[in-house]
Amino acid sequence: MPKISDIISFKRDLFFGGAVQISWFETDPERRDQAASNFVFHGPEYHGVSEEDIESPTAFSLVDTVRFTGEILNALDPETENKNPFALSIAGWGTGKSHLGLTLAALFSDTHSDVSEDILSNIEAADAQLGREIRDNLRSWNILFWCFPLTA
Repeated sequence: MPKISDIISFKRDLFFGGAVQISWFETDPERRDQAASNFVFHGPEYHGVSEEDIESPTAFSLVDTVRFTGEILNALDPETENKNPFALSIAGWGTGKSHLGLTLAALFSDTHSDVSEDILSNIEAADAQLGREIRDNLRSWNILFWCFPLTA
């Protein structure tokens, strides 16, 4: 009878020593790109936790990583009237907050790179409709940014 190890394998190159570091954004471009390209987004259909798992359900609402990405993109959009430059992600230790932060930094820092294309494809894999909206919003945002650069 086959063993599980005969059927599946663990990609050790994507283990990152057990934790993704946000500092890789500046200090280790190769690891940054590898980690960002392989972030697994989840959409509104899957949170990984349920409302029952939250100790105080009235304190916070669950937001999946796809919608969170869309909210961050909307907050950064030059045409957004309701600008709020702050966002907060609350989750337990080891749940991927740094990995998500690194991935979003990579996406928004160079929106036309191969890494950003990988990230957008990963978002669409989690939720096709929201992923297309994020891709379209990001592309229209870039058109606006290129046409009307921000000045100091």
